[in-house]
Formats: sequence, structure tokens, C-alpha cells
Amino acid sequence: MNLSERLKPKNRLLYDEPLARHTTFGIGGSVRLLAVVSDEEELREVFRSARAQGVPVFVLGGGSKLLIAGGSLTMIAVALGGKYALTRMEGGVLFGGAGCGLQTLIQTAMGHGYGGLESMAGIPGTVGGAVKMNAGAGLHGPWISNYVRRVKVYDSTGNIRWLNADALEFGYRRSMIRDMVVLEVEFTLCGAEDPVLLLSRYKKFLEEKKMKQELALPSAGSIFKNPAGQSLTAGQLIEQCGLKGRTLGGATISPKHANFIVAAAGASYEDVTGLIDIARGEVARRFNIALELEVEVLDTRDYQGACQERIPG
Repeated sequence: MNLSERLKPKNRLLYDEPLARHTTFGIGGSVRLLAVVSDEEELREVFRSARAQGVPVFVLGGGSKLLIAGGSLTMIAVALGGKYALTRMEGGVLFGGAGCGLQTLIQTAMGHGYGGLESMAGIPGTVGGAVKMNAGAGLHGPWISNYVRRVKVYDSTGNIRWLNADALEFGYRRSMIRDMVVLEVEFTLCGAEDPVLLLSRYKKFLEEKKMKQELALPSAGSIFKNPAGQSLTAGQLIEQCGLKGRTLGGATISPKHANFIVAAAGASYEDVTGLIDIARGEVARRFNIALELEVEVLDTRDYQGACQERIPG
């Protein structure tokens, strides 16, 4: 059975799909095929088809930490829909599908009187992406890993299994979930709280972020990780280099937060990467610090061979 027969209706197979539609930057070329899967068998079918064709696969989350080059990517992108895009409570335990929006998950938890995640108000993307990169409120957390009990994954051998949180090696903006596809996450939260008070805390965190960060303009959030062992954050280092407001083409280093690059209509991959190079170069020259990217950059040429090894068997 081929993909067109297995994945119905047909709108779940999008050919030559512009990836700019699926990233918060609004930048990126097209992908040969975007497949929206709703269960484990459909996911397996996509990977089987990709392996048979010898093309790489990339799992697309909310696109909030992606910068994609222009041109055409000869690959298959996978989006998690169906049950993977849902969240549910079972016996006081919160489960989130990897394709579910992180903010939807937080709203579900608060509505049932479960707190802990409200400090992540305003963080875009999906549950799967947030867990894979260990999203959090800042350098010192809280991080989403503080509330993860276990994660259901499709691993590099093609098996589906649950992994306990202590096996995932969570750290600052990282985990050991590399060549695995996150399917679902089980959370441990604080229950028996007043939903009204939780919502009030959520709104407070959101307003504080709006004052300090660019949440209303196209961006990928923080571009760089905060360097370990330094008293200054990445944003502070870039700001001290006098780069706030620096513009290249349609991209600008945010005047509000120097670790954000915002994209105007028509901004290109080259505009953003050019500003990344400028910020890295100036921080290295002035402070002798090498900034590490927090966003994932997918270059049309460099990515082809690199993600071939990410196809589970």
C-alpha cells in the first residue's frame, strides 16, 4: 500500500508544500511532500516509503525553532495530527500529544486545576518540540522537564516505547531525544489548585514576557543559547556589542530583546543568517565567547545527507 492509498483524505498529503507556512519566521523553501499522520501505522508507512525511495524524513513540529533555507528540499516532512494533536486528563494525570500546541496543553492543565506549567505562557510550538529541546522560562528554569514523567517515542529501530524522564538526560535546552520521534508525553503536575488563580498567574507571566520579548512579530524566539558560566546572557552580550536594532534586508535584531531576530514581510534566510553571523562575530571578537545556536538551521544543501540517518527502520 502506497502513501496516497494509506493516508486519506488526500489533503493529508501536501506536495511541494511551502515550509514558510509552517514556521514562526515565515521563511523557507518547499518540501517535496508533507504528510500529516494520525496514528502509529501511518507514521510507520511514511518511514517505510521514505526508506524505499531513499529520501530523508524530517518531523515538523510548530516550526517555532526552525530557520529553513529557500529552494526545494527533496525529502518528506511529517506533521503529527489526529490523536497526536490532542491533550487529555486520565485519573488526574495529564497527557499531551506531541503535535498538540504547548499553550493548549497549559490551558487544559489549568482548567482542571493543575499548576506548574503556567510560567511557560507565551512559548510557541508543540508539546513534542518543547520536550525535545527542554523549553523553559529562562536559564534557571523552570523547565518543562521538571514536569515530565515519561515520553512515548518512535525510536531509531522503528519501535514504539515509553521512556522515563530520568533516562532522557534533560539539561539546559537539550535532551537525549535526537533520532527519535516524540509521540506523547505524560506529565506530573500539582493538582487541587483554583483554575481562576492559575489563569491569573498565567496572564501575569504572559504580560511580563510581552514587555521583554518580541511575541507579536515573526521570529524564532531566542536565537542563541545563554553561554554557560557567564554572568551575561546571550542577549546582553549582543546588546553590549551595540547590535540592537541592526537590520539586514528584511530582518532586524530586536530593539526590545537582542537575542531575538524579527522578520518583516519578504525577509529571507540569508537576511537572518547574515545577522546571526554578525552577532556571533562581534560577541566572539569583544568577549571571546562562541555563541551556540538555539534554533535549528536547515540548509537545502547541507541537510540532504545529514538527515538521511534520522530515518528509523
